[in-house]
Amino acid sequence: MSRSAGYGFDWDDVHAEERTYRFLYSPQITRFLNYQNAQSPKTALDIGCGSGQLTRELYHRGYLTLGVDFSQNAIKHARALTTVSENQLLYRVLDVEQDDLSVLPCQPYGLITCYLVYPFIEDKISFLKKTHELLAVGGIFVLITPVCLTPEDTKKPAVSAEEFGLLSSVFKELDSYQVEDFHYFIGSQKS
Repeated sequence: MSRSAGYGFDWDDVHAEERTYRFLYSPQITRFLNYQNAQSPKTALDIGCGSGQLTRELYHRGYLTLGVDFSQNAIKHARALTTVSENQLLYRVLDVEQDDLSVLPCQPYGLITCYLVYPFIEDKISFLKKTHELLAVGGIFVLITPVCLTPEDTKKPAVSAEEFGLLSSVFKELDSYQVEDFHYFIGSQKS
């Protein structure tokens, strides 16, 4: 299966190079984790986990973590970089737009992260509703996206004002902040 979502590339080809994308550093992760309610479960879903850097970091912070990615090559690379057993840190090939998310283990999730994926989601409304349904009461959804999609296109934000409104309609207590050239959107479960 090949999907380029109109961006002119295939995700399996991109991940065949075993490319590692920009890491999130510990203070950046700590900052968004401070939004989480202490009573929410320590389960995490990392959507579009790529090589698994964030997934592994969440595991080391005490989360039962599942990393999912559309690309088989990304999941193969993430598993190769992970030294803990599969029953402690899980990876699955999954298309969050097409596959049945109700079969995922460890639900509901106290934390759902989506790093560098959202601009490539075709049906954003459906995607946000699905993630909302997977989120535990008191849990948070963390969307991390570049300020702009490419250096050549600095005038077009990766998340438009309209899409921010869409996020606000699905998640309550939406907060956002910028660190360097990334926007962080934090939403909690809307009852």
